[in-house]
Amino acid sequence: MVISPQPKSNATAPTNEKANPRKVYEDKITPKPAEVALGHGELVDFSTHMKSIRPTFNRFGQHEPATVRIKNIIAQYVGDRDGCGIEELVKELVQNSDDAQATEMHFILDKRKLSNERVWEEWKSMQGPALCVHNNSVFSDKDIESIQKLGVGSKSQDPDKTGQFGIGFNVVYQLTDCPILLSDHKDICMFDPHLKYVPGACDERPGGHVDLQQDGSFAKLFPDFMSGFLRGQVSHAGCTIFRFPLRQPDTNSKICDMSFAPPDVDAMESVFQSVEFRMFLHSTILFTKSLSQVKVSVIEDDGKLQEKVQVKRVIAESKRQLEAAQRRLSEELRMLISGKLKSHQVSHLAISYHLQTEDDFLRNDWFVNQSFGFHGTVSDSDRKFLEKFYGEESQKFLPVGGVAIKRNTSNMIIGHAYSFLPLPINTGLPVHVNGHFAIHSSRRSIWEHTSFGQWNRILRDHIIAPAYCHLLVDFGKTITSHSDIKQWTRFLPEASRAKDEFFLCLVQKLYSYMISSKLNVIPITHGKELTFKPPVDCLFATTTRNAVVENVLLKLGQNVCSIPEVGLRFKMASIASLKYVTPAVTLECLKGASLKLPLAVKETPFADQETVTQVLSFVLQGPVSKNYSLLVDVPLSLTLDNQLRLFSAQSPVFVDSEFGPLCPEKEALFLHPAINSCLAMPNTLPLNSPIKYLRCTDIGHLVPVSDSSLNSVWSKHMWRFIKSKVDKSDALTQLAPVAHLPLASLSDGRIVSLDEARDVLSTGEASKNMQTVTELGLLRLDSSQLASEQVTSKDISQICTPFMLNAALPCAFLQAIRNSGLKKIQHVKIEHAEMLLQYLSFDAAGIESSADLQSTAKSLPIFEDVDGAYKAINEVHGVVLDSCIPTRGVTHWMEKSNCLLLKEKSAYNALYSALGLEKKNAIDVYLDDIFPNFATFDSDLRMSHLSGIRTSVIPLLKAYADSNVQESFWARLRTLPCISLGSKLWQISSFRDPEVELLTLLPGLQSLPLAFTDDDWLPFLRQAGLKTDVTDEELLECARVVTSLTTAQFSEKKAKLVLDAASSGNFQEDTLVQLTKIRFLPQDSVPVNECLLKSSPPIIPSSEYMSLEGSLVYENDKDRHIFRHCILCWTTRPVLPKWVEVSQGLRELAGIRGSPSVTDVCQHVKSLCSNLPDKVSIATLKSFRKVISYCLDFMQNPCKCLKRKCEDCAVLRSMRDVPFICVKGRQIRVKPTQVVLQMPSDVDADVLYPYVFGRPSDMAKYDDLLRHIGAAATAGPDLYAEILHSLWLDFGSALPLQTNDKQTASLAVYGLFTSLTQQGQRLTTRPLCLPTDKALMSLSTELVVADSESLAKTIKDRGYHYMCSLSSCNISKPAKELICYLPESVRPRLLSQLVTEKVIVDTPCSLNLDCPFYDAYCTRLRSERFHQAVWLIARVPEENRSQFSNDLGRLKLIEVICFHVLYGYLSENGRTLEDSRVERICHLDSTIASARLYIQHETIYPGSAALVNEVAAAVRSVICYNENYFIDTGAIVDILQCETEADIDQYLIEKGLNSREDDMSRPKPGTMISEGARECFLYDPDTLFQPKEYVGFVLKNDDMVYAKIIRETDQTEGREMKALLRVYDLDTGRGYPVQASATDMFKESRRQSLDQCQQLVVSERNQQSHLGNDSVIIAEAKRAVTKLLEEVYSEPTLWRERSKIKKMLLLKWHPDKAANLTLATEVFKHLKSEIDRVGSKYSLSDDEEEGEEEEIYEWEEEEQGGSPQNNTKQEKPHESVRKMGDIEAAQVWLRQSAADLQTAQHLLGSSVGYEWACYISCEVIRKIMVATIVAKSELTMELESTRFPTKLFDAISRIADSPKDELALHLYQLNKLRVDETSTRQPGVHTGSRTPADIFTEELSSEVLKLTNQIHTLLLDFILTVDEEAHRDS
Repeated sequence: MVISPQPKSNATAPTNEKANPRKVYEDKITPKPAEVALGHGELVDFSTHMKSIRPTFNRFGQHEPATVRIKNIIAQYVGDRDGCGIEELVKELVQNSDDAQATEMHFILDKRKLSNERVWEEWKSMQGPALCVHNNSVFSDKDIESIQKLGVGSKSQDPDKTGQFGIGFNVVYQLTDCPILLSDHKDICMFDPHLKYVPGACDERPGGHVDLQQDGSFAKLFPDFMSGFLRGQVSHAGCTIFRFPLRQPDTNSKICDMSFAPPDVDAMESVFQSVEFRMFLHSTILFTKSLSQVKVSVIEDDGKLQEKVQVKRVIAESKRQLEAAQRRLSEELRMLISGKLKSHQVSHLAISYHLQTEDDFLRNDWFVNQSFGFHGTVSDSDRKFLEKFYGEESQKFLPVGGVAIKRNTSNMIIGHAYSFLPLPINTGLPVHVNGHFAIHSSRRSIWEHTSFGQWNRILRDHIIAPAYCHLLVDFGKTITSHSDIKQWTRFLPEASRAKDEFFLCLVQKLYSYMISSKLNVIPITHGKELTFKPPVDCLFATTTRNAVVENVLLKLGQNVCSIPEVGLRFKMASIASLKYVTPAVTLECLKGASLKLPLAVKETPFADQETVTQVLSFVLQGPVSKNYSLLVDVPLSLTLDNQLRLFSAQSPVFVDSEFGPLCPEKEALFLHPAINSCLAMPNTLPLNSPIKYLRCTDIGHLVPVSDSSLNSVWSKHMWRFIKSKVDKSDALTQLAPVAHLPLASLSDGRIVSLDEARDVLSTGEASKNMQTVTELGLLRLDSSQLASEQVTSKDISQICTPFMLNAALPCAFLQAIRNSGLKKIQHVKIEHAEMLLQYLSFDAAGIESSADLQSTAKSLPIFEDVDGAYKAINEVHGVVLDSCIPTRGVTHWMEKSNCLLLKEKSAYNALYSALGLEKKNAIDVYLDDIFPNFATFDSDLRMSHLSGIRTSVIPLLKAYADSNVQESFWARLRTLPCISLGSKLWQISSFRDPEVELLTLLPGLQSLPLAFTDDDWLPFLRQAGLKTDVTDEELLECARVVTSLTTAQFSEKKAKLVLDAASSGNFQEDTLVQLTKIRFLPQDSVPVNECLLKSSPPIIPSSEYMSLEGSLVYENDKDRHIFRHCILCWTTRPVLPKWVEVSQGLRELAGIRGSPSVTDVCQHVKSLCSNLPDKVSIATLKSFRKVISYCLDFMQNPCKCLKRKCEDCAVLRSMRDVPFICVKGRQIRVKPTQVVLQMPSDVDADVLYPYVFGRPSDMAKYDDLLRHIGAAATAGPDLYAEILHSLWLDFGSALPLQTNDKQTASLAVYGLFTSLTQQGQRLTTRPLCLPTDKALMSLSTELVVADSESLAKTIKDRGYHYMCSLSSCNISKPAKELICYLPESVRPRLLSQLVTEKVIVDTPCSLNLDCPFYDAYCTRLRSERFHQAVWLIARVPEENRSQFSNDLGRLKLIEVICFHVLYGYLSENGRTLEDSRVERICHLDSTIASARLYIQHETIYPGSAALVNEVAAAVRSVICYNENYFIDTGAIVDILQCETEADIDQYLIEKGLNSREDDMSRPKPGTMISEGARECFLYDPDTLFQPKEYVGFVLKNDDMVYAKIIRETDQTEGREMKALLRVYDLDTGRGYPVQASATDMFKESRRQSLDQCQQLVVSERNQQSHLGNDSVIIAEAKRAVTKLLEEVYSEPTLWRERSKIKKMLLLKWHPDKAANLTLATEVFKHLKSEIDRVGSKYSLSDDEEEGEEEEIYEWEEEEQGGSPQNNTKQEKPHESVRKMGDIEAAQVWLRQSAADLQTAQHLLGSSVGYEWACYISCEVIRKIMVATIVAKSELTMELESTRFPTKLFDAISRIADSPKDELALHLYQLNKLRVDETSTRQPGVHTGSRTPADIFTEELSSEVLKLTNQIHTLLLDFILTVDEEAHRDS
C-alpha cells in the first residue's frame, strides 16, 4: 500500500487492465517535488492533510467463480451420495412450482435435436435433447431477481414459500450447463456459469436476460432457439416453461461430469414411465399447498407430444375449509412477525378429510388431518422463543402440521417426514408426517440444535402430535364394525420403531396429549357394543391377555380395552399413569365388587368352578403368590361343599383337601381340590393367612378316640398323612398329639397305639438279624399290615422306632433277650453265629460298659475255637491264637492250659477285647518258642515256618512292631541256620543273589537251592542277609578278573557287567577313578583299508584291551549308524565298543566324550595326510576319500563364527594348508586355499593350473565348510588378481610370457573384468599386475589404456606402455568402460585423459533453433521414455540406484549445439600437439554442473552410424561422469536409432528388459519336464552338444528334467570319440555340476506345422521310391551301425555303456519311430544280428556281468567279517528284485539331521533365535525324510532339492511298511502351527510390521522342536530297522 495525496472527487476507478505491481510500487514510492516540499518545507496541519488523501491499492480480494460455487452447492446437497437422482430433481422443481402457487405441472422430455441454423454460434451445441418443465404460474420481478442469487434463501421472508436456502434450483446443473426459462412469454432468463454460451456473460453476471416486450426482434432473429420452448404444444400465457439442455458427452464441464448420450436419454424416459416414479409422484403431491396435478410427456423425433403419466390429487370435502384456514393462518402469521399479535393469540384448528391420488393405473385413498396453530399448553419459555423467533426478519416458518394414513391397504406404509414435499427421512411411524420443518441445506436431516432445533421441537409437540391425535379420534368415528378396529390399531405408533430420538419424542408427546386432553380414543367392546373412552377411564389388556378375566371384569362394570396392542404402545411410549389388566389390578377390582356370600358358585358372576380357578390363577401371578394374606376379602374361596366364600383370616380353611376324610363331617373347613391346584403353598404361613395346613395337632383335637371309623383303613390313610407331614428325625415330638390313636401293627396281628408298643422290638434297621430274632421267638413290629403303595414298611418302621426298642442297636438287642426271660440257648446255626458276631461287634464299646450285657453275650454259642466248633465262653477262659502260627505242635502246647483256644478273626478283635479275651503275639511266639527249637524241626515244618514268617509275620512286624523289635527279629533271623544245603544248615548270608550275575566273578559264595530262587522268596531272603552287591574292592577285583578271561565274547559280557555295576552302584570316587584306568574292555576293529591302517595305525592296537579313560562313546545305538567315531579319529582318541553304556558320572570321571572334538578330527586328518604315501592303490585312495568325507561331514557341524577367540574356528582355519582335497582324477591332493568352489562356466579351471583348481563335484556339499577353511567361494576379482600377481613374480617385468602362460594370463584378465562387472564384486588385492601388449607383466598403474585408436596412432612414439588388448582376452567390451570397475588406486590411465581434445566450431548450423535435426535430438535426449530405457539397460546395483537416478537427470540439462564443421586439437599436459588438427562429427564438453553436446548437422534423424555411435558415447559419458556405472554404448545406439517411443518399447522387449513376463523366459535347470512336453525330446546318437545348450536329462527313476550343458569333460581328451560316448558336465539345479554321458541326454526337437508334416511325408515317399533303385544309403547306414558297435564292444573300459548303446540304437532305427520305413526296417534287422555277433565276440567276464564294482568302500562288510579282500563275494540281487536303498548314502543325511537337531535344541535352550530354531527344525525334518527315501528307495533329483514336505511324504508313503500314518499325523500338527522355512526367515510374509522375532515365541518353538523330535525318532527307528534287516539278510 502506498499513500499519496489525492482529492476525494478524483478517486481512481477500478480498471480491468493488469498493472505491473513492481512498476506501480516504484512509481508511488518515488516522491514528487511537491511531496518533498510537503515533507520538509512548510509547516502544515498533518491531520488536515490526511483528510485530502486516499490510498491506492492494486486489485485484490476473495473471488470464487460461479462454476466452483455451484459445484460446491451440489456437493453440499448430494453429500456422500454418487449424485442427485431424477426424483430429487423433480422434487425440487415441484417445490418451486408449489411456491409459485401453480396448480398444474408438466415434465416434458424433448428427445429431438433441434435445428441450430437460426441461433447464435455459442448456442449451437445446446440444441440437443432437453428436459422441459412447464407450470401454470408466472415469475414476478421479485422472483426473477431472487433466482439469480446463489445459496441465498430468496423466500426466507415469505411465509407462503416452502424454500429456505435458495439452493434447490441448482440441482438442475447436474443435467445441464445452461438452464433457461420463459415466463408468461415475456421474460427469457439464461444461466451461464461457464461464460461460454451467452454472449456478454461475465463473472459478475454469469448469464443473460431478454425482455421480449422490449426486444421484439429477438424471437424473429433466433426462431430455432425459441422453438425449444415448445410453442404450440404447451401454453405460454400465464405460464412458465423451463428448458434444461442435456449435457452432451463431449462437453468439458467444470460443474459436473454427468453426460447424456442417446442411451442415457432413453434410460431417463424409462425412469419417467416406471411404476416407482408413479408412486413417487403420488407421495409428492400429498401435502403440497396448491399443486394438485403432475404430468409427464415425451417428444420423439417426429415432434409429437405424447403423454405418458398423469397424477392428480382430489379432495372431496373440506377443501374450502382448508383454504380458509390457510389464508387465516398466513394473515395471523404476518401479524405475528410484525408484532401485532402474540403467539398464544394465533388461532388453532384441526381438520380431517379424505384425499385421493390417482393416475391411469393406480388410485390411493388417504385420510389426512391438517392442524393449524399451536395446540395444548405452550410453556412460557416456548412462548418467549416464538415471539423472538418470528421477530427475526429471516424466519417465516408456518405453524402447520399434518398426518396422513393410507386406507384400504393390507400393507403398512413406510412413514416419511414431509416439509410439504417428501424428505429422505424415514420416521418409523405408520403414517406420513408433514410440517414446516427447519431442515439442513442437504435436505436429508432435520435441525435438532440452535433455534431451528427448538422450532422443530415446538412444531412437533404442539402441532404435529395434536394433529395425529385428532386424526385417530376422527378416524375412530368412521369405524362401523369390529373388523375395522384392527385397521385403527395399525395406525397407533410404536415407540420402538421410531428411527431417532426426535420421532420417539413425537410418539411420547402423542400419547401424553391423548391423556391430558381426555380424548375418547380407546375402543371398548362389550358384546356387540363398541364405544370409545378416555385412556384414564380404561383398563388395558396386556400381551398375555386372559379373556376369562376380562369378561369377569366387564361383568363387574369395568371398561376393559381387549386389544393388547393399545396398552402395549402406551407402555412403550413410557406412559406410566394407565391401568392394565394385571393380577394386582384384578385383585383390587375383585375386592371392590359387591357380592352377597356365601352363595353357590353357579349363582355368582363366575358361573362355575373353572372360571373361579382361572381368575384365582391369574390373581396368583401377582404379589399374592408371595403373600396369601392379600386374599382376605377376595370372593374366591371355593370349599368342598361347592360354596363360594370370602377368604377370611378369622376363619381360615385347610388346603389339604385330600386329607378331608380324616376329619369326618368337616367339608366346609377344606378348600375345593380345583382351588388347591392353583396354590403353591410355602412351607410356613403367617398367622393372619386365610389358608393353613392340616397338622397332627388339628387331627388330635378333631378326631375322638371312640370314633367307630378308626379302623385299618383309617390307619393306612393316617400313615399317608404322617409320611407327608412328619419329619422322621423329629417323629417322637410331632406324633405325640396322635400317640393315643391306633398306628402300630405287631407280629401277633394287633394294631395298637404308639404308647402301647414301647416294649416291642423294632427291626426296621436290623433286617439281617430278622431270622435270628424270629428263631429266638421275640415279639416285634410287623409294619407290612399297614404298608401301601405310598407308605412302605420301611417308612413305618423308621417312624415307629423312636417309640420302640431298636433291634439295630446291639445293646437293645441284648436287652430284649435279657428282658424276654428266654432260657439258655444251646445251639445256633453257623451262619447265624457269624452274623451275630458281626452284629455285636458294631457296639463293642456299649457292651464293654455293661457287665450284664457282657454276660448275656458270652452265654451265646457263637465263638469258634481252633478246631472249628462254636461254643459259649461264659464258663471258661478264652485265648485268641495268632492265625499266622501253624497249629501243629503249638496246639498241643496250648492244650496243657485250662483255656478255650479261639481262632483269630481280625474283624472281631474289638469285640474280643470288650469281652476280656487274651491274644498271644506271633512275634513273641517265634522269638520265645519256635526259633530256639528250629533245628529240631523236620524240613517240611521248617519250610512251613519260613513261609509263615515270609507271608504273615513280616507284614505284621512292619505294620505294628517298633524299630527295636524289628531289628531284634531280623538280627535273630540273620544268625539262624535255616537253609539246608547238602547235610548242613547254612545261614542266608552264605548265598549269592541269583539275579546279580557280577557276583559269579567272586569265589566263596554258594548258589541258592532251586526252591528259594523264585520271585516270592528273593525279596525276603535279601532282607534276611542274602549277598546282593559288591564292595569297592570287590568291584576292582571283578575288573581284574575280566582281563584274565580268554574268550573275547565272554570277556565282553563280563566287562559289561562291571560297567553296569559301576554306573548304577554307590562307589567311592577314588574307586571309580581306579576302575577307569584298568584295561578290561575288548576293542572293536577299525573298518578301513589295511594299507590306510598300516600307514596311520590306531592309538591303541585293536588286539589289546582298552580302558575308559579319555575315550569316546556312542550316545545310543542309533548314533552308531550315524556318527562313525572310529572313522573320525582312530589315530587321536580310542573309541569304546558299541555295546558300552556308561553313566554320566562315570563319563565325567573318565573324561569320556560323546563325540570327538574338532581338534581330534582335524589332527586325525592331518595325520592321515602326512602319513599317506604319494603313490597308493586305488582301493586305498578310495578309502582315504571316504574317511575324509566322514570327517568333513563332522566338521560342518561345529561353530563357524571365525572369531579370533573361538578355539574350534582356529582349529578349522589350521586346515587351510592340509592337502586333503583330491583333484585331477582324484590322484592329486591339494590344499583348500588352492580350490575354487564355484568356477564360472566360461572359465576353464585347467587353464589356470597350477595356480587354481576347481572344486571336485562330489565335494559340493562341503562348500560352506571349505569356504570357512580358506577355499575361494567363487572365482572373484581377487583370485584372478593373485594369479596375475603370481605370473608377475614368476616372470618379472622383463621376461615375456610363454605360450601356456599367455593363455593363463589371458584367462585371468578375462575372469578379472568379467567378475568385476557382476553386481557386488569388488577388487581388494593390492598391487594389481596386468599383461602389456608386448606379453610382459607390469603393474597396472604403469599402464595406459588406448581408448582411442586415432590418438594412439597419432602419438605412438610418446613412450607409453599400453595394456594388452582386451579382445585378445575374449572380451568384447571397450577397455575404457571396464577399467572403471577397478579401484582408483590401481586403475590404468586412459590415453584420452593424458591427451585432451579442444574443439572450435568453424561453421554453425544456419537454421539455429529451428533446425528439425537439432530438435529431434533434443526431444529424444530429454524424453522420459529414453531415460527409462537407459535405466533398464544400465543394470545398476541396488545401493547405487539413488545416485544413478540423479546422474540420469543430467540428460535433461544437456545443451545440444548443431554445426556443419567443427575442428578438434590435441593437448598433452596443456601443450598443443603439432599436426593434431582433425575434423570431428561429434564432441562433448561435460562438467558436473553442465554438459554441452556438439552434433554435426544431417538431413534425417538420427544421422549416420558413425554419428550415432559418437552421440551414444557422449550420452554415456554424461551419465557416467564419475565412471561409477557401466552402460553398454551399443544399447544406447540401438535406442537412439528407434524412430518412435513404441520402437523403444519393442527393443526393450526383445532384450528381455520389459517387466512383463512372456513365453521367452527359459526354464530353471532341474525343472521337471511334463509328460506332454517329453514327446518333443528325441535321442540322436550323432548329436554333439554345445556349452550353454538346454537338454533333457533322464534321472534314475526315468523322470526327465531340464539341464544345461556346462562343458565337455576331459575324460575323452586325446581320442576321437563318437558323440554318444562323450561325457559332459551338466547344471541340473543342484548347485554343483553333474557328470553325465550323452546317452542320458535328449535334444529338444522343433515342432512342425501340419503342412510341413504333410510335405515331409510326401518327400519320404519319394525317397522310398529311389531306395528301391539305389541301396547305397542302406549299405552306408549298416556300415555305420557295425562300426559303432565294434568300437564300443571292443573297448573293455566301455563295457558299462553297452546296454545304453543297444537301447539308443534300437530306439533310433525302430520302424515305428523312424520316418523312412524302408531304411529303418533294413537297418533294424541288421542291428539285431550285429548285436548278437559282437556280443558273443566280445563277451564279458562273470564279475563284469554280475554288476558294476562299488566305487565307495563298503565298511559294513568289514564290520561283518574283516577286509573286503578276505570276504567271499556274494551274488548281487537283480535291480528289479532289490528292495533296499543305499543305507551308506543315507548316513550323510542322518548325521547332518542329527547335528541340526542339536543346534536347534541349543538355540531353544539359549533363549535366542527362536525363528532360527524353527527353521533348523524344518531342515531336520526335510533331511531325515530324504534319508528315509535314500535308505529304503531311490532319491530323485527333484526330491533331493525340494523344500515341500508333501512331496517327500508321498515318496515315503509308497515305501512298504513305512510309518505313514504316524508321520502324516505329525506333519498335520506341524502344518497347523503354520511354520515352514520360508515364513520363518522372511519378515515380509508376516502381517503388519511384525518380524519373525515377534511371531516365533519360545512356546511355539518348543512345540515345533517337540514334533521334530517325534518325527526324527519315528523315521530313524524305521531306517535302523531296515538296516538290521539288511544285515540279517546278508
